[in-house]
Amino acid sequence: MRKLFSISFILFALFAGCTKYPDGPCFTLRSAKNRMVGTWKIEKLLIANADSTDEYTSKVGCELKFLKDTFNQANDCYKLELINCNNGKTCEGFWELNSKNKYIDWTFFKDTTFLTVIGPIGANRDGEWTILKLTNKELKLFTYSPWSNTWGSSRRFDLEMTKQ
Repeated sequence: MRKLFSISFILFALFAGCTKYPDGPCFTLRSAKNRMVGTWKIEKLLIANADSTDEYTSKVGCELKFLKDTFNQANDCYKLELINCNNGKTCEGFWELNSKNKYIDWTFFKDTTFLTVIGPIGANRDGEWTILKLTNKELKLFTYSPWSNTWGSSRRFDLEMTKQ
């Protein structure tokens, strides 16, 4: 009985403080890369704490499709697409996880036919996003705008997405 208690205590101690992301999950058997792969729908977009979800949905409306297909020969970047957009177009780019999967970097290529952009989402946009939550079905991220000349100052962008 004492041995069982000791093993239980050790397991509890190991998993009690194991949260990599502030909003979870505490424990998962799937890698961060495998949880990222798939098509994600933007459920909420905040720009400087102002809800911009309706504006995004009406102007852009794209879903983000994270693929396992490698983008480069080093096999550390993967293909990314904006799909199901309101303008009927697809925009391509790439993504990678950094700093022990605490950040995701993405870049969308310049595309003169893909004109609709909101903040860091759209053609010719990139950014490093801090991952707050990454489960099999939920993703929460935030970043600060690197386009101070566009916005006048650095603004925070928060995204909440669900996997389709």
